[in-house]
Amino acid sequence: MARRLAIGTAAVALAVAQRAAAYDLDVHRSFVDQVHGNRQDLDRPVDLPGAHEPEALRLEFYDRALAVPGFGAAYGSRDGFASADFKEFLGLAPRSRAFGFDRVAEAPVAALAPLTWREALREASVDPDTDYRNQHRFWRGPAADEVPLDALGKAVPHDPRTLWFGARAGTPTQLHAHGAMRRGGSRSGSIFKALTSPRDFARPPVALGDAPDFVQTYTDLAVLAELRRRRGEGGEWMVLSYKGGVYHTLEDLGNQIHTTLVGHPGFVLDAKKAQFLTALRRRLGVGNAAGGASAPRVSPPARLTVDQVEDAIDKIRLGREREVAPEVLYALDKLPGAENTDAVHATRIISNHHFLIEAFFQEEFGEALGLVRQGRWGEVKPGLLACLRAMRVGDAGFETELRSRLGARPEDLEFGRIIAEELVERSSAESKELFGLIRTLSVPGLRRYDTFDTELGHRPREFMTRTAGPEVDRIFELHAAAFARVATAIRLWEELFERRVASADPDRVVAALATRQLAYQEGARQRREAYLRGQEAQAQKRGLARAGASTGDPARDSAPDPIHDPRAVQPGVTRSLDGNLDTGQ
Repeated sequence: MARRLAIGTAAVALAVAQRAAAYDLDVHRSFVDQVHGNRQDLDRPVDLPGAHEPEALRLEFYDRALAVPGFGAAYGSRDGFASADFKEFLGLAPRSRAFGFDRVAEAPVAALAPLTWREALREASVDPDTDYRNQHRFWRGPAADEVPLDALGKAVPHDPRTLWFGARAGTPTQLHAHGAMRRGGSRSGSIFKALTSPRDFARPPVALGDAPDFVQTYTDLAVLAELRRRRGEGGEWMVLSYKGGVYHTLEDLGNQIHTTLVGHPGFVLDAKKAQFLTALRRRLGVGNAAGGASAPRVSPPARLTVDQVEDAIDKIRLGREREVAPEVLYALDKLPGAENTDAVHATRIISNHHFLIEAFFQEEFGEALGLVRQGRWGEVKPGLLACLRAMRVGDAGFETELRSRLGARPEDLEFGRIIAEELVERSSAESKELFGLIRTLSVPGLRRYDTFDTELGHRPREFMTRTAGPEVDRIFELHAAAFARVATAIRLWEELFERRVASADPDRVVAALATRQLAYQEGARQRREAYLRGQEAQAQKRGLARAGASTGDPARDSAPDPIHDPRAVQPGVTRSLDGNLDTGQ
């Protein structure tokens, strides 16, 4: 089991999103312009929000949530429900400075021009990428200035589920909130599933990614903010801020490559070939970036402070990893060095192609937008014109499917989550084809040892064997199909949002959100405990267990040894020796 195909979710899981979002920021902003192109009030002024508005909404949420069983016991006072607690409760990074939670819009710089509805929503639709609200969610243990470490000396995630469809630190950690796999189908972590139905490959074999739940969370917050606005207790900016979270997440789920783990079976075979060739090159003494020596062994840190983590994350984000202490990089899974496993090669190969197709399309789409702004429509490539048209027209067939799934009174359902799940179902069906197209067009080196990285000044067209032809036309067609579905999803969401607000009771809105998040937090706690037990077992097997290693939880530190005491062991989730989640499937 431990040595079967090691494409584990923590390794591959779109480590691919290290710098790129599902769509470029300008693509996200363009959805506002195109989807709402027929509105007459796009440029009407929106009052700037007061700095107190996020706190006022949070405290109203707290007061109403006290009626939900279990909430008061978890959060005993208003003072114990600060902004960091609210964000953590909702599944966001508690130390982030997120718009709508900690920050509000400021006056536009250009001559203090009024903030318009269009600009407010355009910027809100990119905030989830730019304010880091979903990244590196570490457990806040008993010591306020420390990030707890597991038995292997790794920083403990608040919810290990973020490792299943993301990573421990950096931009990849937001994939759990910006991507998702289909909720239907028959999932498996077997090599057979990876080769025959990659959109259903998952390890562990569960529906990875929380993006549909985040759509519903933003929906509930937007409803609550709108109800406050209509009572004269808040402004429209807060509503638009939470709407932007809905838009961004739906748009990300429209991107087919955000709904799959391995993408295409060819990548699995590419990784195996690279592993074999790397072993051969090492035996022959031929080194390169991918086939060189593994990283030197580093002793785990004795403790890890919050300041160390935040400083490391800032430097990693700026490409200055060399300035971070090796033991800190180790704790964050950022220590450089290429181990010769198929997981390492698969991560690089899938990352290459994820980055490449995004960079190529964004470059093409950006050039098309530039031509449109100059009125030079005739020079825009037909496939890109189709993308712009799709944003305006939508997908009537997809709308019919959505309305059928939602039924007669969709405003009474969790319609945000349902719309998102249907979008994932359709997007994931095209993920294999889209990845296959870019694999066909990429230079051979990207399927072996080379790396495509825009941060290194790489241009996508230089890493493609051709940039025109039927494969490129099909890439544009698939993007247009995705854009049409996203536009339909957003318009239907807006319709149902208005219907929900018209009949919503704020107590019921808060109760639904609080109940859902309390259940999520309990699940996160159980997954965290299972993760810690698994790490302890793995450390024991490797002979790496440190005497007196602290988990950050005094109760657990004094508990019976979970490795030797069968009463303390929870079966079902462990970690295999190759570091991949193993549920015995």
